[in-house]
Amino acid sequence: MTVHTPVPVVSIEDEKSAEFADVLREQVGEKGESEPGDGIILDAHLLAVSMDYLEDQGGVSTDVGEGAVGTDDFVHTPFKAKIKNTNVLILGYLPIGSDGQLTLFTARYSDDPAERTLSVGEFRSRIEQARRFFILAYNEPDLFADHAQVRPLVDHITDQGDRISELRIVFVTNLKLGTSKYDREVSLGDIDVVYDVYDVERLHKLSDDTFSASDIVVDFNEVLKRPVPCLEATGRDQPYKSYMLILDGTTIHWLFKRYGPRLYDTNLRSYLDNKTKVNKDIIKTAREQPDRFLAYNNGLTATAQEIDVSTYHGQPSISRIVGLQIVNGAQTTGSIFKAIEGLPKSKRGEVDLSQLSVSVKLTKVTGDDLKEFVPRITRYANTQNPIQAADLEANEELHRRLEQLANESWTPGTSTRWFYERTRGSYQAAMNREGTTPKRKADFKAQIPKEQRLGKTDLARFWMAWNRHPHLVSKGAQKNFDAFKKIVSDPSGGIPMEKVDEKFFRDVVSMAILFQAASAAVTSAGIGGGIGSMVKAYVTSYLAHRLGERINLDVVWQNQDVSDAMKALLDKWTPLVLERMKLNAGDHTTEWFKKENCWLDVQGLEAALLTPLPPECGVPEAPRTSPPAAAGSKPAEKPLVTSNAGPLDLEDDIAVTKALSSEDWYKASKWAGDAEGFSTWEQTFALDMAKYAITGWPKHLPSVKQAKAAARIARGAIRAGVLTAP
Repeated sequence: MTVHTPVPVVSIEDEKSAEFADVLREQVGEKGESEPGDGIILDAHLLAVSMDYLEDQGGVSTDVGEGAVGTDDFVHTPFKAKIKNTNVLILGYLPIGSDGQLTLFTARYSDDPAERTLSVGEFRSRIEQARRFFILAYNEPDLFADHAQVRPLVDHITDQGDRISELRIVFVTNLKLGTSKYDREVSLGDIDVVYDVYDVERLHKLSDDTFSASDIVVDFNEVLKRPVPCLEATGRDQPYKSYMLILDGTTIHWLFKRYGPRLYDTNLRSYLDNKTKVNKDIIKTAREQPDRFLAYNNGLTATAQEIDVSTYHGQPSISRIVGLQIVNGAQTTGSIFKAIEGLPKSKRGEVDLSQLSVSVKLTKVTGDDLKEFVPRITRYANTQNPIQAADLEANEELHRRLEQLANESWTPGTSTRWFYERTRGSYQAAMNREGTTPKRKADFKAQIPKEQRLGKTDLARFWMAWNRHPHLVSKGAQKNFDAFKKIVSDPSGGIPMEKVDEKFFRDVVSMAILFQAASAAVTSAGIGGGIGSMVKAYVTSYLAHRLGERINLDVVWQNQDVSDAMKALLDKWTPLVLERMKLNAGDHTTEWFKKENCWLDVQGLEAALLTPLPPECGVPEAPRTSPPAAAGSKPAEKPLVTSNAGPLDLEDDIAVTKALSSEDWYKASKWAGDAEGFSTWEQTFALDMAKYAITGWPKHLPSVKQAKAAARIARGAIRAGVLTAP
């Protein structure tokens, strides 16, 4: 008898998860090319490429209310060590939020395509190493005295430990977790411990890859064990069908938990998290007055490809919906979800969403109407939101226009073009659509290299940095994007749509290339982490400040790169810019970098130019002027002080600065290098003053800000006896 071995059947979920694991591995590999490393560094790369997926589903933060923390507050801190004979490992953290939650991140990456499953033992080991880190940092912070990389986190735990009510450990892996039987929640004394696990299957569910609206199927007979009564709102002769229905809060919560932002693919906006005032109010009503929600809220507007209607207990009722899309109501849906998920698990039972009702206007839209009908429903439904119509129009049209220009613009002398990713994941979707074979995929990558992809937040970062707003860029991608939207939509000084033409697009690409060149200089200088991201913005803005009127962006576009001379200039300026950023930083460096006063300090830096200037600078230099003096300040120029001009006023910054000889300034520079309270930048600054003194002060009059910094050094040297008062 012949024995037939059954052919293994792989479910579509497992197959797609395996394909997605390959995508993650490719993304980590690409990140590793620019930031090489192994072990914990690869784990950190996996966490970095997974952050977008986590953010969309609230996996980065569940915080709500005033003082809430989110993606912009994430601190990248790869750390692995043996402390007190205990292995500890973390990759990053979120500071303690308004809900008392501290979040630690860890991950396990595998670059072996044959390895598909993570053992529960190794999973528990990674979780335990993060948990042990917290225990040691909480109880014995001095053990980390020699570990500067995590000292800020340890100090944060020490200083704010009495606020911690919950420790949340987020674990990410590109493997499938071998079992679902693990401790989801334990406690450390009065502190609850929650484990949030994202294996490859869960990450794939969060991704937008290979997903279409038709994959959203809501069967009310399964979800509610009954169909939902409805009222048909259109007549028999109408070419479309619309229905009015009421859904309770538990059903809305289920919809978002199952499908997340995929419900909003045709909406103008996804859920904007729980930090906006409107969303905070929605959450408050859902928690405290759910019975009034229907009266207070405008409800949802939705479309579907298929709607099954039948009679149930004598009433027209909807039993099944295929292709559900919420075109207006993303904030309502997401906030109802957050009303539960934003609470510690111990308190989630206190909220009864079954008492909450939401009105829904549901319209059946066939394939023929999708292109024309759905955009109109979306547009008109959203004009009733509290968003300003001008902002809504400007932003949507700007991004659609840039997408069109990117598709039409080819780089000079090449067969490549830039890709504007108007919606997240559209680059990957385009590659999946075009790259149906290995050769076609390779052709797609050759025509549109991944490094020539621009997203909406990329646009905001490059444009804001070049237009001299580095302090806003330093606040993080989302806050910077909000500031960008406000600036470009300003009727009195924004970007008119008639100006968004081929020249505008070429200039934006040139700004991106210059920003990337500044980024390379920052990386080459060994400045990494969150500070490195901020320095990149400041170096770009400083370049625009010093040479923006002279740099020909068309030259950058034509070359699709910057010259070696420009790279050398950026390499020279980068450490000087960082030193200047730290001038008045105090103990809270990164917070200072987010303030406009930090940018004002950097504008006062007089870094030397190269001779000749880089070839991108094709316009003659305009005369440089000092920043306008503040009201009541001393004038920026005074006559040269001589021995017969009477006694020197030591309170006059400019007079003190110009009264010292070049030899005096060399002495002051040497003294500042050894004295407490003076930075390397100030030592170098004193040398610059010596050079000015040699060439003659009338030609190099210091600005008020320069003189203030110089006089501080001079007075210190005089008090120390290194110099004699002039």
